[in-house]
Amino acid sequence: MLSLCGLDTCLSPTDTASGEDDLPLEDQIKAAQSSDPLAQAIRSALQAGAQKLDPFLPEELKQVHLVLSLSDCADVRGTLCISDRLYVPESLRLKVIKSCHGSI
Repeated sequence: MLSLCGLDTCLSPTDTASGEDDLPLEDQIKAAQSSDPLAQAIRSALQAGAQKLDPFLPEELKQVHLVLSLSDCADVRGTLCISDRLYVPESLRLKVIKSCHGSI
């Protein structure tokens, strides 16, 4: 059981992706967050102490209607959380679902 964002998750620290770097899933999520445009924008806005996210978003995300308040975002030990939930970039969502719920 892994505790992030004040919550326990179904990800154990030893969960790894089959065939990939053999990194724990938590580390894979952190790595994916570091290259995810939304996560980068949120972190930049939080570090700047900004009130609004929009100026930090890349152009492709400005076209998307995001219902997101920076006050709901936090960087917890290097892991981005939104509304006390682990933010999992799109590239890893299926892998996390499989890890938590078995194969689908």
